[in-house]
Amino acid sequence: MSADESYVAVAETGAHRLTRLWLTGPRAGRHDTLAGNLPGFPDNLSRGADGTIWTALAAPRQAPLEWLHRAPAGVRRRAGAAATRLRPPARRGVRILGIDPAGRITHDIGRPHARYRMPTSVCEHRGRLILGSLVEQAIAVCDLPPRPR
Repeated sequence: MSADESYVAVAETGAHRLTRLWLTGPRAGRHDTLAGNLPGFPDNLSRGADGTIWTALAAPRQAPLEWLHRAPAGVRRRAGAAATRLRPPARRGVRILGIDPAGRITHDIGRPHARYRMPTSVCEHRGRLILGSLVEQAIAVCDLPPRPR
């Protein structure tokens, strides 16, 4: 929810975007793209103290998955069944985005060689970011970087 409660932001994981659903004002009942063409799969959102919308990118975009996303439904089903059987491990690495209320990326925190894998949630707390994951048995904590000017 935005700080002024005028909209709610929604992560559209497969579409690589954040959508804004307007709750009040002249746009109430409508939606638009808050941030599109993100560099990964956004998963879960939280709002920071200054109104920054934080999202964890569970995985980076990859060319084979981009192709598969546009493939016919039958191809996607077979690929999904194969992935379920093979259970490929999640890639190591972390990427977190901070997005301002206008949809601009203000923070792009990437640690491609981090031991932590597949962050699926991020929450700002007392000057730190707390990360959660579906595949890890722990949380990760990092200092909140200063907001770029």
